[in-house]
Amino acid sequence: HDTLPDIVRLSQENQLMREILDTDLACICVKDMDGRFVYVNRTDAALYGVEPASLIGKTVEGFVGRTQFEEWLVLDNEVIRNGK
Repeated sequence: HDTLPDIVRLSQENQLMREILDTDLACICVKDMDGRFVYVNRTDAALYGVEPASLIGKTVEGFVGRTQFEEWLVLDNEVIRNGK
């Protein structure tokens, strides 16, 4: 069973999805439980005046301050835990 075609297909689908998300006008991001960005689209990164890649692995604390970051982290983790 040759998995290369499946890997190529998944890679192409991944690239297409990133292109779609990067052209969406909505702010779209994915964060881990510590509030670090795993994915950020261009619209969301533009709010902070940076390129998406520069946010990967970082939090918004430097942009919004500790108090706001902690409030958002509670809300974000609620979404992660409950899917809402």
